[in-house]
Amino acid sequence: MDSAAARAHAHILALASTPRAAGGPGERAARAYVARELSALGFTVRGEPFSYSAFVGRFATPLV
Repeated sequence: MDSAAARAHAHILALASTPRAAGGPGERAARAYVARELSALGFTVRGEPFSYSAFVGRFATPLV
């Protein structure tokens, strides 16, 4: 596997290894991971607050 493919595979494993329900610990960890990776590449990363429904099945909150 070439180095680009290996890096892509590592990112997929890092992001797909745990569920990421909105507002949960998996989502926070994924967000932090992506922010670190983008910052390391020289991008400016900032959080953008938004609201979402905590009621399952409403406003794109998944039915789990």
